[in-house]
Amino acid sequence: FLMVAPGLALLNPAGLPFAFLEALRARGIDWVETGPGDDPWIVNSLALRPGHLLMPQGASNRTLDALSRRGVTWTTIPYAEMHPNGGGIHCSTTPLRRDPV
Repeated sequence: FLMVAPGLALLNPAGLPFAFLEALRARGIDWVETGPGDDPWIVNSLALRPGHLLMPQGASNRTLDALSRRGVTWTTIPYAEMHPNGGGIHCSTTPLRRDPV
């Protein structure tokens, strides 16, 4: 699960409880679902700013097209060699302190 922009998340629904998805809907948060063609680490991308992601290579065209339709842009980097160390891009960075949106 990754918040991409205000009101928009990127998620793998198979990895989340249905109650969590219901809570997102109740809060007015829409989402883009990853699919079987995506590298599972895609949801561990990093939102550099609202609507722009730093993501590992391996997203399917289906997912990238869905993000693009919602105005999301991204930069991909080769990151697969880091995954065996136990984390994706988001997990490998320290939290960002941001101004409220």
